[in-house]
Amino acid sequence: MRHFTTFGFILTLISNCHGSAFIRTFFIQTSSSSLLHDGPTLKDKLQSWTSELVTANNSNVERTPQSVNEMCKNAHTQAKLLTDAVLSAVNYYENHISQISTLGDSIGLQVLEGVLQHVFKRRGQNLHVSLMNRTINLIEQINDKAITTLGDDALVNQAVKEIGNACGLFTRSFSNWASLDVLHQKSLATPKIGEDLDGIWPSLNGYCFAALVTQCDVPYPCRRTILNPEPQSQYMLAHQALFLVFANQKSCQLKHPDYFRNSEHNLETYCSKMLKEAEFLADHKYPTWGRDLFSEYVFICSLAGYPNFLRNDWINEILTWQSKSDFGCFLNPDFLRYFPTETGIPRKATVREQINGVNPEEICLSHFSSTSLAALAVKLGWLHDHCLPPGEEFEIMMQEAGDIY
Repeated sequence: MRHFTTFGFILTLISNCHGSAFIRTFFIQTSSSSLLHDGPTLKDKLQSWTSELVTANNSNVERTPQSVNEMCKNAHTQAKLLTDAVLSAVNYYENHISQISTLGDSIGLQVLEGVLQHVFKRRGQNLHVSLMNRTINLIEQINDKAITTLGDDALVNQAVKEIGNACGLFTRSFSNWASLDVLHQKSLATPKIGEDLDGIWPSLNGYCFAALVTQCDVPYPCRRTILNPEPQSQYMLAHQALFLVFANQKSCQLKHPDYFRNSEHNLETYCSKMLKEAEFLADHKYPTWGRDLFSEYVFICSLAGYPNFLRNDWINEILTWQSKSDFGCFLNPDFLRYFPTETGIPRKATVREQINGVNPEEICLSHFSSTSLAALAVKLGWLHDHCLPPGEEFEIMMQEAGDIY
């Protein structure tokens, strides 16, 4: 079954729009009931794709959130590992930029840029440091190529520019992180996980995001689906949360208060279910088909201010999915078998590999690399907020790391 990951699909559909007149016609002629198609449940995927993982590691065990003290354990070591991972990922983008041309590929970089802006402002640092400049340069290159490939449609280009704004939709939109107990308590009341169908919507998704980011508009079918207060499952659920994150960043509640009156409550509801589904994937040993979704859950709800997804064991697991080379893309060998729409890029040989005559056989996954980089970047930002008070030691480490790579 063909399925679409969030950002690549959003931009593919936006690129297939043909102006606002076409979008209005589409909304008038199409009923919301015909826009969604049932996708497999999480349990269906386990049974059909990875039956060996059907038995959960922690079935029937109530998971308690890690405390802030636990999440801050060995904070400097964590921050160093995350900094190295982020720098390695940036190195990958720089050395493969000729093969990277879709806006979805820059999302992780945009989240990283937003985190760096926040961290450096908090520490009173000059924004124009090496890593910041490299990240912004990559975002601009990728987004320029993305716009070039989409043609001359004004509405399409406006939507792409809004999503691709390096200082826009993926910066932090909250002043204080939520308490770890908020989602934990709400998730206890979440119905049984794993049996809800994923919603596949091959036409509606891109139109809803295009209308939101360009005009803060939520046409009727979008209000019935993506803005439905009832949380869906899997990628459809992730889209619901991301939609509200974007709406908050655009301050759409000021323009359309009726649409977004309950945004805070609904986002909390969406993320509480995403937390339970993330736990489901973790309990079943992070199946290959669920890793991209897992990284997406971690970064979207963390970007919304919920730190429950930034558990040390979850972040450490995401780190194991990164290439151990100096070109730190993210790898998932079986993923293309389940999701053929993902873009695979053969990794180039590093200088060290060239010297040793090693021919790498790794395939970098574009969307997976983007979501995983975003997850690691948000955790690095959280560490700075809670565990790493401003100090000369860490400033020097960050500066040296930016200069080395």
